[in-house]
Amino acid sequence: MSSPRRMSFSSTDFQSIICFIVSFNYKDLLIVHKANFTISPENHLMVHGVDLYYLSKKIGTPIYVFDEDLLIKKLTIFTDAFKSHYQKFITSYSIKTNNNLALCKILIDNGAYAEVATEMDLFVAEKLGIPGKKIIFDGNFKTEEMIRKAISMEVSIINVESFTELKRINDIAGKLDVVQSIGLRINTWKPQSFYNYLRPSSIEELVYCNPTSRFGLSVNDTLEILRTSTNYRNVKICKVRFLTLHFSNGEH
Repeated sequence: MSSPRRMSFSSTDFQSIICFIVSFNYKDLLIVHKANFTISPENHLMVHGVDLYYLSKKIGTPIYVFDEDLLIKKLTIFTDAFKSHYQKFITSYSIKTNNNLALCKILIDNGAYAEVATEMDLFVAEKLGIPGKKIIFDGNFKTEEMIRKAISMEVSIINVESFTELKRINDIAGKLDVVQSIGLRINTWKPQSFYNYLRPSSIEELVYCNPTSRFGLSVNDTLEILRTSTNYRNVKICKVRFLTLHFSNGEH
């Protein structure tokens, strides 16, 4: 059988996930991790000895092929780089990035925490049996039901985005008779009072993921929370997170 003339290929920023979608000549690809790739006697592209042409013929396309060894290697390199400077460092994987159960399990089994932001993310974490102490709850739209579920799962930290959310978490934790650890997500670009910023000229910034809009607390709001922290008996502030040090590569 002759080799395919065209094959689709794209990869993530870390070249860890290979996606076969439509096709182009694999010889035109710049394969960074050449050790994992070989060419079969039939001139087919292979990964770890698996013939991708026959695999796509058997399963159909599009097909997603995950390189487990490379994924673990990248996770280890990333984590070790930070731990060499910061002992109290953890890597948390954003479930929403790819909630494939097998992929998530590989990362969690190799030391990553789970970062969840939606009800689906929580479901995936629960499905995988990830202990609450290895779950970080983010996101700027946390419903009461999600917060209640997260606290019941004893998640490690809930990152707070607003006064309203803080009060909601405190109330729910009180009803469950627990003290929930929280982090404060600070947006140093946000005006001193977000509510005064709601004017017609800023509607576009409210709609899109602009740092001056919906993410995090202003510095003044954060200071107010710290000043009045004794009013929130059912939460424990254990982490402060600056948006200026929180990068989302490839989004907006």
